[in-house]
Amino acid sequence: MPNFGSQVHLHYAGALAQIVEEISGSEWEGHEVKCEAKGDSYCEFVIKRKEE
Repeated sequence: MPNFGSQVHLHYAGALAQIVEEISGSEWEGHEVKCEAKGDSYCEFVIKRKEE
């Protein structure tokens, strides 16, 4: 993948968080912490429960 210098898969993080929300019934948030498009060797997403 070309190096765009920024993350391009942020919508995947949001979609993954939505799936977990539907299953668990609680609110979650997703973040892309590594991305091939910004030079990382792979994409990595972190999904965590939203703090109230």
